[in-house]
Amino acid sequence: MGVEFNEDEIREVMKRLSKDRLFFNLKMISSFHWLGKSKKNMKKRREIRNKNGKNLNDSNPYYSTIKEKCKKSSQNNKRDQDKKNERIDIFIIANGVKGKEKIGLELKYFTNELKLQNANNGEKFILANQAAQNEKCYDSWHDVERLENFILQKEIDKGFTIWLTNISLLTDCNRIKNKENQYYYFRICNNRKIDYNKTNELKEHCLKWNDNKGKEIKRRNRLDPIYISGNYKIKWEKYSNLRKEINKKNYIDLIKETYKVKPKEDYQFKFSILEIRPNKTLI
Repeated sequence: MGVEFNEDEIREVMKRLSKDRLFFNLKMISSFHWLGKSKKNMKKRREIRNKNGKNLNDSNPYYSTIKEKCKKSSQNNKRDQDKKNERIDIFIIANGVKGKEKIGLELKYFTNELKLQNANNGEKFILANQAAQNEKCYDSWHDVERLENFILQKEIDKGFTIWLTNISLLTDCNRIKNKENQYYYFRICNNRKIDYNKTNELKEHCLKWNDNKGKEIKRRNRLDPIYISGNYKIKWEKYSNLRKEINKKNYIDLIKETYKVKPKEDYQFKFSILEIRPNKTLI
């Protein structure tokens, strides 16, 4: 009998993984083959693919709804689906309780600068200081929108986003309180809700940049509003604390050796999982 592929299963895998791998480089995070090997019942998964391409038709009702509900779509051809081959980071065909399920996973890994060395084997890990937090938030919700679209077009049965970061500006809602902030409505901080209770107001679903008092917004192919039909609440959970590992002398902080002081939050990784559930009554 198959086992349902759900959010709790992914969460268990993340927690198991954190014991073996405290953080990643980009090559490792883009693979995620561990997802198909880390539990016994996972071995029953039939197929795991990376970067699975799907052609999505621009004429489908979902995108028509976006253009109608969100209005003022930009002219950057971002949603010209006839010319674009959309891809899913990880595509899994699973044996579920109702038979075979097509699962789509989208991964995001955002980092602040860290330079660490494994004290046992000498392996070095250099994590970049990734700027443009506003674009990271936009891209995260864009993944949600895309997975909703895949589900509505019946390309997949279920979708999940997995976000992993050590950037507290992304995870802490207290860091972005000003509603005039350009990317306020794209926040992915802890406890952020979209239509979580009973409100169906369009502003809760149509995510847009604030116009910054009339100033032009230049966001490199990220101008279009994002329409989210489902109900979501973001929950960030502890993944790893590298400061503890440094104190245990399992890792060497190479930045500290240069007398540069990093905030303690940069050494704490958190993860968040969203199960994608489009609301067809809002389409």
